[in-house]
Amino acid sequence: MAKHRATTAPRKTLKIHVKILTEPEGVTLRQMFSAMSKIYDTAGIDVVHASTQTLKNVETLNDLDIGQDGTDTPACRDNPTEEQNALAAFRSEVPEGEIVVYICRSLTNGNVGCATHPKGIPMAVVTATSPLYTMAHEVTHVLGRKGHFKKLDSTRLMNSAAIVDVEDAPLPILTASEINKIRSSPFLQ
Repeated sequence: MAKHRATTAPRKTLKIHVKILTEPEGVTLRQMFSAMSKIYDTAGIDVVHASTQTLKNVETLNDLDIGQDGTDTPACRDNPTEEQNALAAFRSEVPEGEIVVYICRSLTNGNVGCATHPKGIPMAVVTATSPLYTMAHEVTHVLGRKGHFKKLDSTRLMNSAAIVDVEDAPLPILTASEINKIRSSPFLQ
């Protein structure tokens, strides 16, 4: 039986590099990439795990400040924090225009992911304990999908709340408009 694809457009490639400050717990990198590949396959996008590097001597960035430190500015919005800017500098051997996902111990106020990044330096951050689909969700933001689906709907990848991993739950989806948006990203090949 043929797989259903939401698009018949030519396939594109997305290269992801991973920089580890804290090793993932519970969900492995292989599981994160497998889940992301299944979701992005429906968009005609092949996900390539291009490299993995464990970062040393960056303990000060392992509990990353992504904003919302008691101010009115919400976390993970618009402008990266000083710590996000510092983390973005750790891109050794990553070609320009390719995305880096950093895995940290924790993020501000219990967040599990953030896609805010310095201009021209595509990156996302997820926690070592983030749910299975968090990396796919945050990379979708990096590719250009702003905001979240407002209603709590676990069938949507871009849900406003973290997708809870439930055994045997259907794979979360990208809508046709989300697929059109991310397929136009300059970070795809």
